[in-house]
Amino acid sequence: MVEVMTTPAANFESSCSLRERGGGAFPDNDRRQYVANLTRLRQSKSRDPIFMQRPWECREAIIQLLAVGIEQLERSRQSPAHQVVIRIFTSTFPQAIYGPPLADKLSAFLALGGQIRVLVWNSSLGTNAQQLERLENNWPNRFSYRISGTAENGERLSHMTVVGKTAYRIEAPHRVFTEDELTDFSPEIPARACFNDREGAQVLTKYFDELWNILG
Repeated sequence: MVEVMTTPAANFESSCSLRERGGGAFPDNDRRQYVANLTRLRQSKSRDPIFMQRPWECREAIIQLLAVGIEQLERSRQSPAHQVVIRIFTSTFPQAIYGPPLADKLSAFLALGGQIRVLVWNSSLGTNAQQLERLENNWPNRFSYRISGTAENGERLSHMTVVGKTAYRIEAPHRVFTEDELTDFSPEIPARACFNDREGAQVLTKYFDELWNILG
């Protein structure tokens, strides 16, 4: 059985509630406006969080996070020693989220020299195992994934995507959903993203790396 460490992420969540900020609940986001807001926050390197809860919002947020990673790699071409790592922690790696167009961003990031680590907390990789295996075969020194081998205690863990040292998306803990349950609008999982929060990204990176090393 894999020991679950929940304290770092739990402390981080409690310091900045996923469900409320400034007295406001989740808005009913219009897709176009939502993407425009994500783009504005990313381009301005804003420290303001943006909130979400539906799978299509998740996908759009991760696309923007990948854009942050690509921009960081493009700026650092003069410094080959500079590494940008993307860490993804999830219970599934579903095609509905990580397939096109997001898959193209993953490949673009890897092609520029970035590194991606995916940690799947489940007993199997699910129906999208081929994408993970293909990425690892195509980019053996840049892409790697690990699987916990169990879904036990999954409801205590926060799924996240952390890009470099400043950007991330984090979800409230929830039960493990099957890929068959996933649509653009369901399940609704409270989450937030931020494109410029070094302290928050550091906390989540430490949490991810602890779990990664346990499974290594």
